[in-house]
Amino acid sequence: MEKIIILDTNFLVANTGKINEIIPKLEKNNYHVYVPKMVQEEYINIQLRKIKELYKKIENIKSSNDFLNLKYENEEKVLKWNENGYNKSFKEYFGDNVIGYKKANILENVLARNRYKEPPFYDEPNSSDKGFKDTIIWLSIKEFINKYENKETFFYYITSDNGFVKYKNSLEKEIKDKYFEIVDIKDVNKLYSKFNIEILENKKEIEENVFDSLIDGVNLDEAREKINNLMWDFNNYVDVDYYGNENIGNRYEIKKPISYNETEILLNHIQRVLKDNFFRKTINPESIFPSECQVYSKGCEISLDTLKDIDRLYHQIFKTEYKNAFIQFVMQKINENKIEEVAFINAEDDELPF
Repeated sequence: MEKIIILDTNFLVANTGKINEIIPKLEKNNYHVYVPKMVQEEYINIQLRKIKELYKKIENIKSSNDFLNLKYENEEKVLKWNENGYNKSFKEYFGDNVIGYKKANILENVLARNRYKEPPFYDEPNSSDKGFKDTIIWLSIKEFINKYENKETFFYYITSDNGFVKYKNSLEKEIKDKYFEIVDIKDVNKLYSKFNIEILENKKEIEENVFDSLIDGVNLDEAREKINNLMWDFNNYVDVDYYGNENIGNRYEIKKPISYNETEILLNHIQRVLKDNFFRKTINPESIFPSECQVYSKGCEISLDTLKDIDRLYHQIFKTEYKNAFIQFVMQKINENKIEEVAFINAEDDELPF
């Protein structure tokens, strides 16, 4: 029996930097990993939009500081170099396991589904054409599965996209003769758990990890995974545009790096923030940080549920020897939102997206 895992854009974006580890681990456990061509294009477009946004910031700096002599590569050259780099990475990690779509036929089929709002188009008032790209992805996956010769194959589509998750049952029923499942997962450890893939390589590592994982009643493995997810939500948001494209942005920017002491003050201050905003669901990031931190909201508030979970986890870890490590990790994650003071962009930088 063959087992095929198909990855969606949001999973790739959420696990940027880990794909070179994830695919070999899945393949080692006899899973073939595929990606739709539209997902590849969507992922690359997200990264290129980030670069264009960076150039806008540079132009704003130049326009407000005439005395600065900023040196950087031509924007089009950098965009082209990065586009080539991303395509090279996809080729390296997925090889020929890319699910294409026929541009000549796809538009007619997409418009046909849009007419009656068949999923993954949103069947809601005023939803307009939301789900256009998701539908291209779905039609390419459906054709790929239906034409796959081995009927004893299990197919899994890894996505947390609302267009697929919301209409999961309806879409799964469109695949008649083969097993197909839409799996709502973004976190890689949950992916490993779903498919019974051992994260640790040998029994000795597992035994050592079990010894370390329970300290003063706190499961540190769970705490590690949870704080990573919570800090991602604390820092970032996902916005879906008119065509159903997912764009990831920062909720706030911080002008200077936050210190260890400021981070500890922030964590101890969360309970007061929660009490003062008891009847709210979200809060402006600027209200959370100590006054000396130069934080600028980008218009997307932080969920109080996220703050509540961070506070609960902090007070659990507070009792253990890992308190300092916890504070340092939160400090590091917050500083990922530091405003970049870019003076030079080098198109020869060989850093690749994964």
